[in-house]
Parts: sequence; C-alpha cells; structure tokens
Amino acid sequence: MEPAGDLLLIKGYTYIVDEGSSELSIALFEHGLKSGRTGLCMTGEPPQHLERRHPFKGRFEIVWITDASGPGTLKPAMLDQINAKLERFLEKHACTICLIDAFNLLSISNDFNNILRFFTLIRDDTAGRDSMTIISIDSRAVPEMRFRQVMRLAERIFKEGSPPEGLVLLKQK
Repeated sequence: MEPAGDLLLIKGYTYIVDEGSSELSIALFEHGLKSGRTGLCMTGEPPQHLERRHPFKGRFEIVWITDASGPGTLKPAMLDQINAKLERFLEKHACTICLIDAFNLLSISNDFNNILRFFTLIRDDTAGRDSMTIISIDSRAVPEMRFRQVMRLAERIFKEGSPPEGLVLLKQK
C-alpha cells in the first residue's frame, strides 16, 4: 500500500474519484510517480498544458483524448483503442499508476453500456498487477442519473470482481 496524504492506495485497485477539479486525482497520481511508479495519464487536456502544470515531465506518458487529430491522440468514442493503449502500457511496465482524467468527455461520446464494458476492462486490466488506476469524475458535470448509474456500476463491479478488489469511490472533501 502507498500513502497519499491520508489515503492508502492498494495495488490492483481502480479508484473512481468524485471531485470538482482533478486536484485529488492528480495528487494521488503524482504521489505514485514520486514513489517510483511509471505513469500513464489519459486526459482531455492538451499535453503541453498538463506538462506545464506538473513537475514530472518525462516521468509519465500522456495520451490526449480529443476529437482533434494528431500524434498521440485518441478519439473519445474509441473506447476499445483507449483500453488497448492502457493494456499495452500495463504489459510493458511492471510498477504503474494510471490516471484517466477524461471521463466526462468519454461519457458524452459513448453510451452507458460501452462505459460499463470499459470500466470492467479497466478493473480487469488493473487487478492482479502491481498497478493502480485512478478515474477522475466531476459528478456536477455529469447528469445526476448518469452519475448514479456509474456509482451502481462501481458497486456491481466491486461485488462481481474476482479478485474482490474492484472500483473504489473516493470523494474529495
């Protein structure tokens, strides 16, 4: 387990962080980088903005999730490609931390069944590895019904999970 502030992150777990900004998710991600983990950040933010805000330039890979075309970009409607990128990253690196900071964009571009499948794949990819995945969600930016569906999904995946670790909801205070 790795502490981040007063939180302990456990390898093999996927965390959903309900927050207004990505503050807690980024702090958890940066803590993982400081402890020597190799990072992957999948974000809706242009990479140059992200790199300016974070002191770990070169210590993590960035995938820009956007409808714009360019090197290193993936379209938000292409969940299979996004998951494949995550799988390749996890297979290539032994000790990782992954941040998905584009949930609101993904949820706008995909139907709920595809989001369900995507979350299940993320949970399965992370479980049993020396890896942690953090998914940042702003419940205020997602329709209430959609957010409740995501939370039910987290509970269902957690109960179905084998191994039992699954999605864990963290709320920013």
